Amino acid sequence: MKNYQNILILIYPPVRHILHHLGAIATIRRFYPDATISILTHHSAADILKQANYADHIMIDRQQTPLDLKGWWQQIQALRNGHYDLVIDLQKTKRTEWFFRLIGRKKPDWSGAISWCSHPTAPVEATSLPTKEAVNNQLHTLGIKHVLLSNIDFLHGSYPPLQTDRPLAIIALNIFHNELIDNSSGILLLSEICDHLALTHLPVLVGHSVAWGEETLDLCSHKKVIQNLCGQLDYADLASLARDAAINIGGIDDYTYISAMAGCPSIILHPSGSHVNIQAPQAEKVLIFELDGSVADLKFSELKPQLDIML
Repeated sequence: MKNYQNILILIYPPVRHILHHLGAIATIRRFYPDATISILTHHSAADILKQANYADHIMIDRQQTPLDLKGWWQQIQALRNGHYDLVIDLQKTKRTEWFFRLIGRKKPDWSGAISWCSHPTAPVEATSLPTKEAVNNQLHTLGIKHVLLSNIDFLHGSYPPLQTDRPLAIIALNIFHNELIDNSSGILLLSEICDHLALTHLPVLVGHSVAWGEETLDLCSHKKVIQNLCGQLDYADLASLARDAAINIGGIDDYTYISAMAGCPSIILHPSGSHVNIQAPQAEKVLIFELDGSVADLKFSELKPQLDIML
């Protein structure tokens, strides 16, 4: 085993991709306790990685758009000037392959999906997260045998606790908003979920856009007892909220993923035929509800029994 002293980890959003690899990053830190470890990522993931505190330096990728040639060149120069003796490419995309090709004639040891690098590993499909086995196999090429599970115990937000005597039910609107617009049967499903949960719980709507929550409230007969937090929570706030929630329902997206990893019992709606087992969060209380078609084709009567079991 080489005694690497200057290590670079390449990892980029979506956030669920970052969270999926936190166990691997923590393992690398434990395996190389005396090394200087840097992470290159996108600015949207920087806060989470800083809070995780597994790396000495969090660096932001200088290229902000595909056509930002100046930023691309600056990033290559920064990689060359880093003088890394090991680069661990957890992203394994065409972009990070080009990092390897352009980093210079004298290349550092490299773990990634390039057949002629020092530690080659299998590539990952662009549409899915790598399995736990794939992550383990990559680190095994470096002599790391035991890979920690990912957890987000370090994520704590500052959003004030909700003042309610009802248990919380988190509804992540991303999958609904993406698939249910202008679909009357799908809109009915979302309103039935909200109204059913509102009988005994405080439904909490989360998502990127404030407007999504407002549109959803307009559909619900129990709108007075539904909390719209869309656009108001960062990921740390959501993790804190989810630790006190009774249930979380959504699709494979960052909001549902964080809630599940925070320990909230979760129902994840996902079209059949997709890599559900690959993309599911590393969490214990997760039910994957495979759909025959899209979410818009799902009837509430089909979902209700599973919803009641989880509650």
